[in-house]
Amino acid sequence: MRTEYAVLSGRGESELGFCRYDPFLSALGDADKTLPSLLNDAGFHSIYVHPNDLDFADRAVYMPGLGFADSIGIEGFSSQAANKGERVSDFDLAEFILDAVDRHVDPLFIYAVTIENHGPWSGHGDPGERYLSNLTKSDAMIGALVRGLDARGRPARLIFFGDHRPSIPGLISSDAGRDTPYVIVDFAKGEIAPRSCDIPPEALFEAALGR
Repeated sequence: MRTEYAVLSGRGESELGFCRYDPFLSALGDADKTLPSLLNDAGFHSIYVHPNDLDFADRAVYMPGLGFADSIGIEGFSSQAANKGERVSDFDLAEFILDAVDRHVDPLFIYAVTIENHGPWSGHGDPGERYLSNLTKSDAMIGALVRGLDARGRPARLIFFGDHRPSIPGLISSDAGRDTPYVIVDFAKGEIAPRSCDIPPEALFEAALGR
């Protein structure tokens, strides 16, 4: 929640203080300064997509309250997995995003949450191996989005980030740190030299605004 809130509001843990333990409890007080609100004011149509039950963590309340014009949960997916109560695949989520791009001619802001490779990884087989196997599907999703956005030829910025490390007992230790990777790719802007740097999640708020 802290990472997601930092990206959507631009407010990091040090600024939130005690509220960092559940930042969405005070989220509506920041509603006019969030990414969807600011981009709405700039003429964008904002969509929150999380192929899960939006009543979990009160996202059905907070996301519209933070300025998203549309908040779409599991009910927005007609895939076989969604109909059977299983997790929506990263591939289906990528297809949903690209379809939304095609349906809107106005500027569009989509904040999408993947669910296929979320824990727990219990059950048959080794949890670590299953996590890494699912990670290849996330990688394929990024590739599909990159190819799809590039083929459409519209100015776009794709930001992909992890909100937390996997919780796999015996494999992942909290002592190893909390950082996760991120990728920012621009389209229809010519060749840009790749670069790497460490940034806090609230810096992605600025990147989404093009600052």
